[in-house]
Amino acid sequence: MENTETEKRSAGEIVTDFNARVNEAIRMLDRRLTDIAGKALIGRLRSRLSLVRNTTGREYVLTAAGPFLIGYSEKILDRDEDFFMTVDVRATHGHEIKPEEEFVYDLIREIRILYSKAKIPERDALYDLVLGMLTDYLGFCMVTGVKL
Repeated sequence: MENTETEKRSAGEIVTDFNARVNEAIRMLDRRLTDIAGKALIGRLRSRLSLVRNTTGREYVLTAAGPFLIGYSEKILDRDEDFFMTVDVRATHGHEIKPEEEFVYDLIREIRILYSKAKIPERDALYDLVLGMLTDYLGFCMVTGVKL
């Protein structure tokens, strides 16, 4: 998951890094959610991610989450704490959500909830993951020529 400004990564490496960040966010959620409903949610997220990656390709999660990351890039880059604690993507994008992208919004919602309840070190780790995901998406667009 390491990247530097001078490091050149292939599209495949970027997708791998992005997916590793998503998996780490889910691991953080899994450690925090201890009730049955939380564990069931994590199980569903993992199942959906696995299904999507296996049926549509490893890059699908990155390309599905990318427009959200770009749309909120200023708030992400500014580390807008209010945004991280209150963003409701379903209210903003609910009418645009494709059924096959539902898991992305579930994951974003759970990261927001975890962020709002987390102590500073855990918030820092979550922020770093989200910032890394944004960086990965931008890098993917540059390497592949995808228009932003």
